[in-house]
Amino acid sequence: MGNITFGSFIAEKRKAHKFNLRDTAKHLNIAYGYLCDIEQSRRPAPNGDFVERISAFLNLDKSEHELLLDLAAKSRNTCLLYTSDAAD
Repeated sequence: MGNITFGSFIAEKRKAHKFNLRDTAKHLNIAYGYLCDIEQSRRPAPNGDFVERISAFLNLDKSEHELLLDLAAKSRNTCLLYTSDAAD
């Protein structure tokens, strides 16, 4: 799979189900642009129940769900490193 990110994983699974970005965002009750930014790795994985909601929406199996959780944590840690450096 190469260099997979939280966003690219969501995009891949969404496209495999033939869900478009706008309808997916609407179903998840988030802005289209926000989901687009997540998929393009311009924003980290959201906190809260988003990972659970997207996992259920994409009908991920247990191993895919666990991978999504790992990618979400990695996404947040990467962004935190940048923000903590900027605060110094």
